[in-house]
Amino acid sequence: MSHLALYSRRIPIDFRLIAEHFPHANVDRAITLLMNLSSDQANRKQVRDEGGVEALVSVMKQAPMDATMEHVMGALHNVLLTGGR
Repeated sequence: MSHLALYSRRIPIDFRLIAEHFPHANVDRAITLLMNLSSDQANRKQVRDEGGVEALVSVMKQAPMDATMEHVMGALHNVLLTGGR
């Protein structure tokens, strides 16, 4: 289980659950949270290193073209940013 940082607190996120429980309504909320948390460089690296990209791609393969897909794409965009951003 991964722990992402938010205002110096650690938030536990199990990426397997995101992929396993899609299309449950809370999965979209988790993906939106992941999208927002991955705006931080340290969180992006941790998401990449701990299987977050794979979980997001798994959901992307199943998601209809709706808000969930937009959140998945936003999360992937943030996670895959590199450098000092």
